[in-house]
Amino acid sequence: MRTTFAGWYSKTPEQIKALWEGAIIVPDFWHATRAELVPASGPATTVELPLPGNGFEAQIIEVARCLAAGLTESTIMPLADSLVVQRTMDDLRRQWGLRYPGEA
Repeated sequence: MRTTFAGWYSKTPEQIKALWEGAIIVPDFWHATRAELVPASGPATTVELPLPGNGFEAQIIEVARCLAAGLTESTIMPLADSLVVQRTMDDLRRQWGLRYPGEA
């Protein structure tokens, strides 16, 4: 059984826990730099993956790569894919009745 809980206005730990016969715990998941792997038996292992900046480095590196190669769009995330994501988000906002200030 899988359960997901998220609360924007509640005081809950900002972590992800994936549980099975052990667990994977990712503290401060909004900008995680480590994960703890906890087996059902035996010692836990911590994996450290420090962020080199604010979390947008992959996008910045891809834009720089595309510009250097003279590309007008990314092969990793082409415009068509970006538009699908944006249309999906717009559709969800419509369903929820969410409108931002300045929208017609």
